[in-house]
Amino acid sequence: MYTLSIMRMAGALKGIAVLVVEDDPDTLELFMLSLSAVGATVKRAASAEEALEQLEGWKPDVILCDIQLPGVDGYSLREIVHANPHLHGVPMIAITGSHPSVESAREQMKGFAKFLLKPAKLPDIVIAVASVVAEQPNRGSSPHLAGAPGSGASMSRELRDILSKLNAATPCRYTSLLRVDAGDTLTSIWTYDRKHPAVDPFPLGLPVHASFSVMVREARGPVSIENAATDPRIVGDPKRAALASYLGVPLFNESGKVFGTVCCYDEVPRKLDDATRIAVEAAAKELQPLLWSIFPERAVQH
Repeated sequence: MYTLSIMRMAGALKGIAVLVVEDDPDTLELFMLSLSAVGATVKRAASAEEALEQLEGWKPDVILCDIQLPGVDGYSLREIVHANPHLHGVPMIAITGSHPSVESAREQMKGFAKFLLKPAKLPDIVIAVASVVAEQPNRGSSPHLAGAPGSGASMSRELRDILSKLNAATPCRYTSLLRVDAGDTLTSIWTYDRKHPAVDPFPLGLPVHASFSVMVREARGPVSIENAATDPRIVGDPKRAALASYLGVPLFNESGKVFGTVCCYDEVPRKLDDATRIAVEAAAKELQPLLWSIFPERAVQH
């Protein structure tokens, strides 16, 4: 399973420099082996202090940082990195073994580009790294980030391009791609925000629209909600009522199992007509084979 995933992602992060900051030696070794196997240049640090030593005279493309570090924790390291002019623009991805709620962690997580929950799977790591690095404006002309076919950077860019085009074809502000992880939980791969297109507004992994995607998964077909305030499926559910409108369709893996969801949604009621549904369904058909190449079926089945 692990070997298959490595083979399918070989070279995905070629030319990308990563600093992994993790105090657990087994987890650190796994990150080192996994990232190196898919082409990344990787340095390690078992503490924030070691990380700062590594960063003297070296600027990685991305930093993967455990939150629960001994001494100086991940939050404090983030502040130190962001205050250093030499490291300006280096995105940081948070790694943690506990899953904070969006509400309690939103302020703390500011400044982290993405959030990975242990144990993170290789495809999730590759997509997270490729996504945040590809967003950096000074990386746009870099040959390895131009994205060879099948690379993590090119696949990440292709995913976001599809979501961007779908977003333009719908009346909704947000367009998301979610998948079912090995724990049978829906997690966000990427969300396109019309107002802030370069930033994923849901870096914490489990966004509010995941609860709507559960409805899609159960229906194995499109679910459309134009006004949550009056929809009998939503009335009385304060969590779901945080979104006013939603349209999602399922994504299937090669064996026909529901693999995830592509959806559009907004915080205000929207008219979701047949044209919008057709656009979302077309995007799902376009995304499925790309996702099959990123997340091999044997590596995600449970």
